[in-house]
Amino acid sequence: IYVGVTSKTPEERFKEHATPGLPRAARGLPEHGICLLRTLMYPYIKVPGRQRLWYETATHLALSMCTARISGDIRNDYLNWLPDFQPKLMHRLETDDYRFQAF
Repeated sequence: IYVGVTSKTPEERFKEHATPGLPRAARGLPEHGICLLRTLMYPYIKVPGRQRLWYETATHLALSMCTARISGDIRNDYLNWLPDFQPKLMHRLETDDYRFQAF
């Protein structure tokens, strides 16, 4: 699963990443890209620029709790802001049931 932020609509960015030969085509996505995970995008909102990497990191961390392989940018300083930004996620990452591994 690729987690990313963009100023374009999810459909536009997915098409760019999944179309072979385009400059923004992602390695492996043209062969393996299936669809957008709309349940993670609803309701689609514009995220303030200063928080876009917070949302991307939080989504990345949440998805890392499942068995899927996750790629995309992640802010390494999430311990400084995540407890206030996403307290339930931070609590889940700290539980004994889930051993979070630093990226």
